[in-house]
Amino acid sequence: MDSDRLIRVGVVDNDPLALNMLVAAVGRMRGCTVLWRAMSGVEALQLVTRGLRGRGALPDVMVVDVFLGDLSGLEVCRRIHAQAGAEGVGLVGITAYSVERFADGAKAAGMDALLGKENVATELEPAIIAAAARKATRESPGDEVTATDGNADSGTPQRPIADSQPLSKRELETLRYYAQGLTTERITAAMGVGPTTVYSYRNRALAKLGAGSIPEAIHLLTKRGAM
Repeated sequence: MDSDRLIRVGVVDNDPLALNMLVAAVGRMRGCTVLWRAMSGVEALQLVTRGLRGRGALPDVMVVDVFLGDLSGLEVCRRIHAQAGAEGVGLVGITAYSVERFADGAKAAGMDALLGKENVATELEPAIIAAAARKATRESPGDEVTATDGNADSGTPQRPIADSQPLSKRELETLRYYAQGLTTERITAAMGVGPTTVYSYRNRALAKLGAGSIPEAIHLLTKRGAM
């Protein structure tokens, strides 16, 4: 993923009110932008196909309702997962029904996450960030940047960040929480600090890594076993 742009999100729901709600939710997220919206599975597949053929932009992540009227969201994700191949598109499913009911199907379809619509307000943003980070890991050819933290508890040997300053314990801890899918609000509670402090740790970490986004920073650290 390019370091100088936001996470591009495609949103798919056949309910106009739900679609507007999801688009608004993504629009409020720091680091995300709505690339396009679609009201059917067929329309979403057409937009992705155009992107894969270089006739339009391809989203980094798609948010897809399980029930779309024409095709199921699971089938849409299965086809996109098969089509996109190594380029990859992060896939986040949502449903108004029981998540457990569709858990196995979501996994088989290649979804990175499946959320209940009642949890969109708290869980959608971290799910999108995590899906984008996994996409970046799949598509990147590899990096020479590494990270270190003398007090890290991962058990993996740590190496210094090439050509940059090492991350502090708190900076690395912040990125690890984001990688786990926690919201900034939950991170502040876990670390016992205010949101301004969390943003400071995050921004300093991104600057030291030379990363333009949280997913890219997570990818850089993951490549060298620092997460």
